[in-house]
Amino acid sequence: MHPDSEPDTQSEEGGPPILILDPDSRIAEALALALRRRTQVERVTSGMAALLVAGKREVGLVLARGHLPDISPDDFLRLLRLLRPGIRVALLGTEAPSQGFLEAKPDVYFPEPIQLKYLLAHFPQFEAKMSASWRCTP
Repeated sequence: MHPDSEPDTQSEEGGPPILILDPDSRIAEALALALRRRTQVERVTSGMAALLVAGKREVGLVLARGHLPDISPDDFLRLLRLLRPGIRVALLGTEAPSQGFLEAKPDVYFPEPIQLKYLLAHFPQFEAKMSASWRCTP
């Protein structure tokens, strides 16, 4: 396991794993607490740690902070999609950029302040997509 990685316990439902990437452990913990009842959650604090996790095991959804200390959002998204084509990504704490800013686009943006109720409102949409892609994975 990567030193920046913190696995959380699997939910009773055993749903597909969600990877939470946020350098602020308080935000990551709040997201993990809200989501771990629905699915397995793993937290990391750097973009490179998230790429290592995604490269080693299947991940259904990535909730990633829009501003990372070790890698640009565009580079992170491009590398992540190379490792895991079709992976679902929500970018947190940033507005949708102007046209052409990012080559690789996340599935959804959540601007600051991050409001957990709006994030969770989108979760069923991702849950359906994750379940479908999870069943197709060998």
